Amino acid sequence: METFEVFREHLHYTLNHLYDPEHEPAELLYRVIGCASSDGAGPLQTAIAQAIAAMEPPAEVPLESGARRIYVLLHHRFVLQLTQEETAERMDLSVRHLRRVQQEAVHALAQRLWETWTGREATTSGGAELIGERPDPSRMSLDESDSWRSQVRQDLESLQEGDAVRLVAVRDAVQTAVELGRVVAASHGILVDVVPVDSELVAAANPSAVRQALITAMGHIIEHAGRECSLIEVCAAQTRPSVTVQVSCGSSCATDSPKLDLLREIVRSQNGSVDVLSGDAGFSIQIHLVSPGQIRVLVVDDNRDLVHYYRRCVRGTRYHITHSTEGANILDTVGATQPDIIVLDIMLPDVDGWELLTLLHQNALTRDIPIVACSVMREEELALALGAAIYVSKPVQHQEFIQALDQALLHASKQPPRSPAHSGVAG
Repeated sequence: METFEVFREHLHYTLNHLYDPEHEPAELLYRVIGCASSDGAGPLQTAIAQAIAAMEPPAEVPLESGARRIYVLLHHRFVLQLTQEETAERMDLSVRHLRRVQQEAVHALAQRLWETWTGREATTSGGAELIGERPDPSRMSLDESDSWRSQVRQDLESLQEGDAVRLVAVRDAVQTAVELGRVVAASHGILVDVVPVDSELVAAANPSAVRQALITAMGHIIEHAGRECSLIEVCAAQTRPSVTVQVSCGSSCATDSPKLDLLREIVRSQNGSVDVLSGDAGFSIQIHLVSPGQIRVLVVDDNRDLVHYYRRCVRGTRYHITHSTEGANILDTVGATQPDIIVLDIMLPDVDGWELLTLLHQNALTRDIPIVACSVMREEELALALGAAIYVSKPVQHQEFIQALDQALLHASKQPPRSPAHSGVAG
């Protein structure tokens, strides 16, 4: 059976053996990509490289966006032929994280190639049903439908394996899903627009599940909104205690479909919920995701560029950074920001960092807050002796910074509960 899943697996295997002279790509791969197997693997290699190049986002798309990350990974791994370790180093990712991103990237490339091919097939066949089309539960027998749903649940459960809590940068998930959704929407004469999403908006969910939920929601509207739908709008916001992503159109739309059933399965697997709203103002699907508890990090450092780098490091995590360039009024600053962690630069222009570290450790109102001492000076033993929970030396690498914050939290969890006075720090 020629399904998208079969094609994706063939593509994944071929990408890992793309320049192996002994590898013989599957016939389905040649057909979908538009090459003749009789011409050998050379044209196929070129076509795949061109498809990857076509995924490069416009220059104005941020470097940290999901779409650019997917393109960079595909380019480094399968065009430049770098190893996973080399690619992980260039992208400032752990190898474990890189493997997850690679799965998402290969899926995105496969989906792009598959939908381009099915579009061509639809044109040449006059709109006849496509070989390999995703199964429609409404056309299945009861046993087939149950089997399909069981497989869906298994796939969703597999996303939950590994880390106990996964976090998704909502803006990245929305951008990547919309870019993929536009491929199908364009063939129906529908535009997809995104309301700018806060870069620090984070949900406790698997990134792949969130992206697929959004693609499924857009797919429902594309299939069921009718010809009067010319625009789909996607927006996201913090809606205490949830993060809500809304996919809407200004026209009427069916309120039930197999795609909506699938959407609910996906979101339920992430401990979220779905609301479908229909009225005179139009139709909308609201996806409610769990909002993780935010960890407040106060960075005391006079280097604003470094603080900007720290903010980039924590994007997509539960850490939220506030900043002070001065240490002289540290108790007032702590009282105003109520941090869970303090990242302290030892070389400050207005006060001695060692004295400030000692003050924070000795003061009854601040001594329970874990401090990450950060300096170009290699004085780890002194920093720990004066009360720092963690010491890191500058320059700090991306993963090293996140690990330091994680370790500071772990350190705090092993301490006795904070005194009630902490909630009302004063100068």
